[in-house]
Amino acid sequence: MRNQAVQTDSIFFKLPRFWGTHSASRPDFLPSLCLVSRQLYQEATLEFIKSSSFLLCDPISTEFMLDWLENLGSEYKDKGEGFKSVRSLNFYHFIGCEDTSVRPAWRDWELIERCANLRDLYLTFREEEDDVISFPPQGFHSPSQPDPVYDPASPPFPAGEVPPLYEGSAAEELIARHRLYRVLELPHLETFKFYFADSYYGFVHRYQGPNDLLDWLKGQFIQRERNAAVTRMHKLSHTEGAAAWCSGVESMEGTAHNDGGASEDGKSSHDRKISNDR
Repeated sequence: MRNQAVQTDSIFFKLPRFWGTHSASRPDFLPSLCLVSRQLYQEATLEFIKSSSFLLCDPISTEFMLDWLENLGSEYKDKGEGFKSVRSLNFYHFIGCEDTSVRPAWRDWELIERCANLRDLYLTFREEEDDVISFPPQGFHSPSQPDPVYDPASPPFPAGEVPPLYEGSAAEELIARHRLYRVLELPHLETFKFYFADSYYGFVHRYQGPNDLLDWLKGQFIQRERNAAVTRMHKLSHTEGAAAWCSGVESMEGTAHNDGGASEDGKSSHDRKISNDR
């Protein structure tokens, strides 16, 4: 049961499927061993959770996983045992902002923070990578160019003449909007990777904003003397990215460690082995 990749998408976690045979107390993605008896359900399910990476595709997935882990907790003396067993979470459509007007309410951070032993966290933001920029953008000569080439030596647009096409959210705004400072408070986090919903090769290097976000996260972990690896990743597009995510095929932009070094291990969450004693 080691190194399982569990998807919490429409196959398993969307409510219409539960109107039929699915149950929040016995999800169909559990291995048969977990369903043999009540005792095995209690013992084997926790091991399955510890060695699995859960992919959450939308707010409904998050709601269901919270309900399932709550339900699972009722089987144990320690009601939080299910949450404590989670080691790896992947949010394909992460929403970290606090908006109580939305129903169902976005509860991604609630799930993350209740998983007290979380080691690996992967977030895909709804924003396009092109929208997370530093001002003024560098390397552009005309907004009509279909694929302008990044050139650090080229002058920026004059003040006040940044075309609306290239206006976007600074890295600081992204941090505040999704409350990314909470990542720094996860006590056992070892790996943090972030993505953007749409990223196109040839355009990715136009903006410094995603790199600013990477540098900020790296610096914050260094200040806290935390040995966490932070990686910025990108994909071809939203559709192709979804397929790549589900198949474990990812493109690494660069990994920042708190020792100031950089490495490229090329491994996805599906390739990494999560030992049972973590």
